[in-house]
Amino acid sequence: MELRQRRHDDLRNESDDDELPVRESWDEQDKFMWIWLPCIFAGLAVLVFTSMHLINSHEDTARVLHAISRGPRVPGGHHEYRLTKKELALFDGVAEPRIFLAVLGQVFDVTSGAKHYGPGGAYRHFVGIDRSRAFSSGMASDGEDVSSFTDKQLLDVHRWLVFFDGNAAYERMGTVEGVYYDKLGHATSLMQELRERIRDAKRAEEAIKAIDTCNMEWKAGEGSVVWCQDPDKYPRKHADGRCGCFTAADIAMQTTLELMDHCKEFDKRCVSATYGAA
Repeated sequence: MELRQRRHDDLRNESDDDELPVRESWDEQDKFMWIWLPCIFAGLAVLVFTSMHLINSHEDTARVLHAISRGPRVPGGHHEYRLTKKELALFDGVAEPRIFLAVLGQVFDVTSGAKHYGPGGAYRHFVGIDRSRAFSSGMASDGEDVSSFTDKQLLDVHRWLVFFDGNAAYERMGTVEGVYYDKLGHATSLMQELRERIRDAKRAEEAIKAIDTCNMEWKAGEGSVVWCQDPDKYPRKHADGRCGCFTAADIAMQTTLELMDHCKEFDKRCVSATYGAA
């Protein structure tokens, strides 16, 4: 009986000894998860923050890092540039071999057109800067913000944007931080407003193109003559004083249509010895 009791006590002690390492191991895991691991992450965060501060405090290093910053990959295979105005100015064919220009905040590589955009080129004033206004005004020193432009002027600028974007010789590189895009390449509220204006202006332009134009000629002894090819339409002034042909229903609905010079209300053929002389 004593031997059996002793054996039972030995087995119980062995069982207790086996549990002890497991408990110690579990305590070490707790320490690692709740003490050491947060300390490691905090140390790494401090290291990264300090490194970025030291890097950005060095102007040249910061410039290079910003200049090579990348955004989403574009169909051409490269990543989009996210440039500041200062960085864009570097790509002038002198400080950097490549030549960049910007239209409505979008940056294009025009290096292949160096004879036009390089030193001494006729379009040199467009290089390394966004001169969107100049694409319509023709003034070499004109600036970036086209918000005060008329719809016609805005369409002029947009046509240049389409030209650069669709020209195989020039490559779209990304965006420049300014009035049109932010530092992450997101469109600003102004850019969104301009997009709406451009869409509306294009629709209005298409509507004008769909209007039948008047026939005009000058005949000796008769003078200038204007008429509509369609016998059911009447000549009327519309956008910018142009002559278009409209039905009676069109005229009744559009109060902005005016009579052509020397035309009466229901004349389909207007004759004037002075019409068109200017």
